[in-house]
Formats: sequence, C-alpha cells, structure tokens
Amino acid sequence: MPADGHPTTILYPAAARRIRSGRLWSVVHTWSSLVATAFLLVLCLTGLPLIFAH
Repeated sequence: MPADGHPTTILYPAAARRIRSGRLWSVVHTWSSLVATAFLLVLCLTGLPLIFAH
C-alpha cells in the first residue's frame, strides 16, 4: 500500500491526485469562507450604530 494509505494511488495516480486536490480545495474554501463571513458580520454589526445613530 502506498504511503498515503490509498490503494487508488497505484492504480490511478491521476485520480488520486485529483481527489487530494479536491480535498485541499475544500479545506481552503471552507476556511476562507469562514474568515470572510466573520469579517462581514463584524462589519455589519459595527455599522448598525452608525446607521441608527440619529
């Protein structure tokens, strides 16, 4: 069995690379979405007093 533990690495190296790439993209997408959501939430919450100040 290969070092990464997936038997498909030997049989289908391109498929294994695609799976690994997809998982990496999923992790990057998840974390970048969480960071952007947190930033926009803080921006919206801190902007509300400015809108309703007068």
